[in-house]
Amino acid sequence: MLRNRISAIVTEKALALANDSSMQSVIDAYADGTDVSALRQVCAKVSPALAEDLDSVTSRLGMSKRLFVESAIIDALAQAKRILQEELGSQDSETDGEAAA
Repeated sequence: MLRNRISAIVTEKALALANDSSMQSVIDAYADGTDVSALRQVCAKVSPALAEDLDSVTSRLGMSKRLFVESAIIDALAQAKRILQEELGSQDSETDGEAAA
């Protein structure tokens, strides 16, 4: 999508403000009060092309892979829980209210 200069600048600044306030608070909510030694590592073998894409995108965005992957996991879990709730309703109490560990 082509944007004019002012649209691009305003969008960049608005997203930076939104991410500074909301994204970090979402990630902090999962780690709030958690001892660093209690954090758990999540690993997955991925194709070399996917790993290179991750390196390239996170480098271009100037963000850590950890923040990128955590954000993606948080969004994916929220979406999966929403779909489960919509499709299964109250049948699926196993994922209701669980936080990522």
